[in-house]
Amino acid sequence: MVDYKNADRLRQLFLQLSQNEYLDAYTLLTTQFMEEETWRKQQGFDVSLEPNTSWNPAVAQMLKFVRSGDVHPRCFQGCNGHPLDPLYARGFAADGTANFVYYDLWCQIMARAVLAARGSYDIEDLMQLKDLSGLSLEGKLISFFGRLRGSVAHPDQYVQQPLSQATLDMKIGAQRWRTELELKTHYVYSVTAAASLSKGCSSGLLMLREISEVKGKGNARRVEFRCTPLIIGSGGGGPLKIPPPSRIN
Repeated sequence: MVDYKNADRLRQLFLQLSQNEYLDAYTLLTTQFMEEETWRKQQGFDVSLEPNTSWNPAVAQMLKFVRSGDVHPRCFQGCNGHPLDPLYARGFAADGTANFVYYDLWCQIMARAVLAARGSYDIEDLMQLKDLSGLSLEGKLISFFGRLRGSVAHPDQYVQQPLSQATLDMKIGAQRWRTELELKTHYVYSVTAAASLSKGCSSGLLMLREISEVKGKGNARRVEFRCTPLIIGSGGGGPLKIPPPSRIN
């Protein structure tokens, strides 16, 4: 399930894709989502009532919006938006449709489309590198799994506390990477999500801005970095395990 998604930033990244990238993302995600349906069931990710990319007619339709590069699909036009983001569909439609559920799903799909087109670095792979000095990582997408600690406000507290903070810690042995996440309160999914972001283990995607400090070396290294969080979620005790790429192709 998704606890946080930076809808505005995801739209910006989605809009940067080319027409060929939209087509390639549509083709790849159609294959991946259908295969992930089996893996999700095997790993216990099919029990959540929260919106996810399980293979169903709504997901298939939204992938068509990816193919056409439509950043704000017609199904959300006319929906009530959030005061801080008019395109961020909230509440229910007159016919009872849960607009907020489907927009959460659309954010997940935009994130996957950007990943399909641009790829990402896995934080654990970066932690294995002996020397970080020659890397140019500004603006790169980074996938992660780590521990969160902070004080994240409930989404309905966005006026009193528009920004929330949480520390993201990732460790391999004695090596530690850490960053301070600045979360827009109105993009927190729910009260339960606020609790999960305040204390728990999550996986997600962020955009790295800079590595600000490196102390020590090798396995005893401590790295501080700055980033923009894009999407963060939890469930099943860890990320969905994806077989090697040869299974996808």
